Amino acid sequence: MTILATDRAEPEAGHWGLAGGKVDLFEPVADAVKREVAEELGIGIEPDKHDGLDWFALEAPPEPLTLAAKTAIALIRQGQTRG
Repeated sequence: MTILATDRAEPEAGHWGLAGGKVDLFEPVADAVKREVAEELGIGIEPDKHDGLDWFALEAPPEPLTLAAKTAIALIRQGQTRG
């Protein structure tokens, strides 16, 4: 599942897109994720409930992966984004 949001600002107002942002210089990844999710989606998350949170290339995910993560990554690699 992917979270998409509609943009309010022109030139793409009303278009669906990925919620995202940037990591500030020297900002820890967990802090960036928490901040960006709050800014972009208006919801709070608690990354401290997990042992790890980091960026990984789609082609080189860490191991071991949950079954759900393995399935989702395989589908994304195949170009399947909808069931």
